[in-house]
Amino acid sequence: MNSAERARRAIPWMLVGLVLVYILERLAIGLSSGHLLFHLDAGEYTPLRAVGPYLDRSTLALFLDPAARLDFFVACTAEPHGPSITPTLVLAGGLVHFVSHHLGAPLGTITVRMLSLGLSTATLLCWLWMLLRCGVGRSVARRFALLFVLAPPIFLKLNLIYWGSHELVVLVVAALLCALVPWIREPASPRLALAQALCVGLVGALLTVLHGILVVPAAFIGLWLALRAAAAALREQGWPVALGLVSALAASGMGSFLGGWWMLVQLPTMQAIGLEPAFLANNDFSIIAGAPLAGGSSLWEGMMPGDRFTSWAWIQEGPLWVGIGCALAVLVEAHIRRRRGLSGRAIDEPIFSFLACYMLFAWIVIGAVPEEFSETRYVVTLYPVSFALVAGWSLGSRPGLRLALPLVLMAVQVPTHAGWLHRRLCDAGRRDGGTV
Repeated sequence: MNSAERARRAIPWMLVGLVLVYILERLAIGLSSGHLLFHLDAGEYTPLRAVGPYLDRSTLALFLDPAARLDFFVACTAEPHGPSITPTLVLAGGLVHFVSHHLGAPLGTITVRMLSLGLSTATLLCWLWMLLRCGVGRSVARRFALLFVLAPPIFLKLNLIYWGSHELVVLVVAALLCALVPWIREPASPRLALAQALCVGLVGALLTVLHGILVVPAAFIGLWLALRAAAAALREQGWPVALGLVSALAASGMGSFLGGWWMLVQLPTMQAIGLEPAFLANNDFSIIAGAPLAGGSSLWEGMMPGDRFTSWAWIQEGPLWVGIGCALAVLVEAHIRRRRGLSGRAIDEPIFSFLACYMLFAWIVIGAVPEEFSETRYVVTLYPVSFALVAGWSLGSRPGLRLALPLVLMAVQVPTHAGWLHRRLCDAGRRDGGTV
């Protein structure tokens, strides 16, 4: 066996090793000083309080019993976390019930920490699987994993919380990308594109019911698939067919989304927690819709550094801004390489053009939201996208030189991560103060 073959066989074990490093590092932080990343929020213990009265039955029996299911939905979305109309809170409560009833986990802080670690690890695995499925090379996956491990504090916090909110959102987005890799990579025929529009509309309705912010990736995926199919139709059949296809895709996608939304909110459980049939009447959408969208200089200010971050420090927002820069660079470089007939680099894969466009699309959409609603949690879900773009761009032309960028981003985060590791405080995460 020559050295090249041994290296190819070693790379999967390096990825496994990086995942294990991630688990051990997050576990050590979570069980020591990780709680210092959070403000005191009684809402974190809502799932623990909600499941207590239902531990006499299995999770399946709980959700099959209409009366118990309705009460459980209300309990999971009640104060102090709520009142909320975000059903991801119910998913969080359901997971707590499952591990407590079926696995014997205690209703305490340690269970919450282990569940948060499980969700964040699943997010990392989904992203790695997605990158490997796309055929961009294991080097990209390895660099992504390193950036994910040495993430800035705000994303580190997201890996450690269990609030039934954005920590579930990042996992759902990663799983969605994994499932849709074949669609994202290849433009569809007109017939398949119509089926895709219907599916994306229905799935997008379900995801948006679960959490309102998921409307952003759902909308962009639908837009990407429609434009790719229309571009293929334009090359093969001309403008009339392409315009007709775009109109049909828009109608079917929006129709299935609104129809799916309306059917889902008719469910008794959705009505019990306050979901309205009118899409813009829910969560912050009603207030956002009533306020003027940012425009001109306001839109530009809304996308400037610091507006949505608890700190202006480079260590916090640097990876996002580097990701935006890499998104622009990837789009320009991929376009130039296509025109020259070049291929073979990671950025030549359609997935990176997709991620670059999604990064810019989501940033602009959130920037158009009035400032009082454009909070950190709305953009924190873009960190994995930024990590992937940095990893892909760094393997473009002159990869040795470009490697400096991810190395700098990781080096900046090392002191922060080291500071959160306190060996003498490893029992802090097992404190009894959060036990129900």
